[in-house]
Amino acid sequence: MAEFAYNNEYQESIKRRPFFANNGVNPEYQTMGHLMQAKITPGEDMSQLQDTLQAEMTEAQLRHKEYYDAGRKPYPNLQSGDIVWLLPTNIRTTRPCKKLDYKKI
Repeated sequence: MAEFAYNNEYQESIKRRPFFANNGVNPEYQTMGHLMQAKITPGEDMSQLQDTLQAEMTEAQLRHKEYYDAGRKPYPNLQSGDIVWLLPTNIRTTRPCKKLDYKKI
């Protein structure tokens, strides 16, 4: 029942109902618990619908990427031999603790 309710609700990313996008039918659920049969979309209209949905998904992905990239820092351009700071918590050694690790002289 929950799956039917989810698939029969309008989705912003595809701007349609997923049930209609997959089957070409927009079923309506009545309080008595029966599905009403709706008009079935012809095959050529379904291929046009699939093209439209693909364009909508691409647009939604670009919109998500734009918002994601807005909060990201640019990737540092590091070259071999550059000096960087390392956190010792991320370095794995065979020594049991920092006290017994190699010492700088």
